[in-house]
Amino acid sequence: MDIASVRAIVDRALADGKLTAAEHDEIEAAILADGVVTVEEMELLESIAEQVRQGQIELIGPDGRPV
Repeated sequence: MDIASVRAIVDRALADGKLTAAEHDEIEAAILADGVVTVEEMELLESIAEQVRQGQIELIGPDGRPV
């Protein structure tokens, strides 16, 4: 999937400041859809991870509770 489409999925998923397990799976599937993980996609994943570490994004487990 092209990076613009992946970014749109990420932006929608993170708009509420939370990342659910389903949203994570959707982002992962979009990145892996073409069988190639680009540098831009890796940077996007690293950015999400950094936001989680800094407490800007809250992880929500499959049960709907914060992780």
